[in-house]
Amino acid sequence: MKESDIRKDTELARQLGDAQLNLSRYRAAVSRMEEASYLQSAGTPGGSKRAMASLLGEDKFKAEFMGMQLPADWFNKLADTENWNALSKSQQDAVVGYLGARGAVTAYQKAVSGSGRANKEQLELELQNIPTPLLPKDVRESQFDRFQQNIDQTGAGLPKMVGIERPKEIQQRIEAEEAQKQGATHIYDPNQKKAVPVGSWMQRHFQGMPGVKQP
Repeated sequence: MKESDIRKDTELARQLGDAQLNLSRYRAAVSRMEEASYLQSAGTPGGSKRAMASLLGEDKFKAEFMGMQLPADWFNKLADTENWNALSKSQQDAVVGYLGARGAVTAYQKAVSGSGRANKEQLELELQNIPTPLLPKDVRESQFDRFQQNIDQTGAGLPKMVGIERPKEIQQRIEAEEAQKQGATHIYDPNQKKAVPVGSWMQRHFQGMPGVKQP
């Protein structure tokens, strides 16, 4: 393989990896938000959902956070918005994940274009396909799946590179980490076609990978 091809594959893997990481984290955050809402009393989730709807509908929120790039010092600005403190921790995490997922679209478009720059018109269309935390679960999951399929298709055939996770590996790692957080002791390993201990699965697949916490 030519050195130029290796550089191209490495950059593609990194851009798709960034998109996958943000998408998976957002999907996990929304799942935690829904579980927390289910466990709360009947009156609390509705009020919190209204606060989230108010936050996402604010003109200031739309102006500062719904563009094609997040502003500098964006988290502090987000924390200063009117309805932020009315949200539960899990809902705040979901909003942060939502903004991160919008950034994933930029990374994905750069990977698709191969030029390091995203096409503005295509980027705006893709941004509209990132589901908000307020959408019904079936609609949201359908949009998640569609974007996941785009990443999978673009990353198909990427070679294994030392020190770089492929998108599917990132997806599997985030899912395994979430399973651990939820107290699961085993997860399904598609390669072995059986349930295996989470800790040993993580160690076997990701030991020594930069940025990966070991169990």
